[in-house]
Amino acid sequence: MKVNHGDAPEGAVFAGVDTHADAHWLCVLDAVGRPLLSERFPATPDGYDALAAAVRRAGEPVAVGVEGTATYGAGLARRLSELGLPVWEVLQPEKRRRPRGSRKSDPVDAERAARKALSGEGLSVPKSRDGWVESVRALLAARDRLVSSATAAANAAIAIARSAPEEVAGPLRGMRADRAMPAALGMGDPGDPVAASALRAVRALAESWRASREAAARLLAEIEGLVRGGCPALLAMYGCGPVSAARLAVAAGVFDSFYF
Repeated sequence: MKVNHGDAPEGAVFAGVDTHADAHWLCVLDAVGRPLLSERFPATPDGYDALAAAVRRAGEPVAVGVEGTATYGAGLARRLSELGLPVWEVLQPEKRRRPRGSRKSDPVDAERAARKALSGEGLSVPKSRDGWVESVRALLAARDRLVSSATAAANAAIAIARSAPEEVAGPLRGMRADRAMPAALGMGDPGDPVAASALRAVRALAESWRASREAAARLLAEIEGLVRGGCPALLAMYGCGPVSAARLAVAAGVFDSFYF
């Protein structure tokens, strides 16, 4: 979106940050786009404070554009906001194929972010990383991984059962995962050693399936409670269950712009 910064104060500066897991690169421009500073800072609490201090030493910060405010830049964006700096998320362009042998340039990317902060183009309000939405974000990510793990375990168990001796394959043939896994756990030990080994493998995967499903269900109950307490209108929407409501909450991030 286009952000109108209004009349820039005397000594106004505009900053951009290219973020990474271990370090962030800062570029600061003056009000007419001249580079004032280009420097690397560690992605640590002390590094965040040092970066903020560097921006303030350069002038009066009007906008600080940060790439990846929901990923590598999350901690930095949160700290800069706590320190009172005007933080904006810089929308990253689609990845372009780089010429063979060329490398990504952190200083160049930081300057690009700073120029977006200066122009007001390609900026958005950073999604909240605090409060109940952030709790939902973490729990939903874990729940999704558990559901995927359960599905993978069930698929592997069924594949083993299909190629196992009839003593194992027969009782499970044609069953869906939600029936086959409990059935496998309840089967008696076959006399044939090959069939017994196959059943042990299926049971181990069925136990993993059950544990993942139970853990996912516990997280879902917690997620539903958070959404119900934070924004019950989401659950009141027609056809919107707890998972869909949670995904909407995480996608929206900032509820000042959420209308019902």
